[in-house]
Amino acid sequence: MKIEFQDTEKINQDLKDINNPLEPLKVASALNSEIMKFNFRKGNKPGDIPPLDYTIMVALSRQIPAVPVRKREPKIRYTDGYTCPSCGGGFSGTGIADYCYHCGQRLKWEGNINEKSM
Repeated sequence: MKIEFQDTEKINQDLKDINNPLEPLKVASALNSEIMKFNFRKGNKPGDIPPLDYTIMVALSRQIPAVPVRKREPKIRYTDGYTCPSCGGGFSGTGIADYCYHCGQRLKWEGNINEKSM
């Protein structure tokens, strides 16, 4: 028995398109669903919560774009230094990375960059 998908190219494009403006909304909806499932299990069967549930919630939360924090005193000359808002890991260069090198947090470079003294 052969299973065929109706529109494989569309599915592959959707999976690759991280710049889709609806992607954060989809991820937030999936995260809310996982949190509701977790809270239900926590209230009804607290001993039956698999470790994978925690992993899924963390992975989904890291896909919601967060604004990096600019360091006031960068360690590297002639470039801005930043810290990840999730893990506090440091990196340099504006707009170079779409994700934190340390924890995988998706970064949002548009808008105001928060400043923090380091």
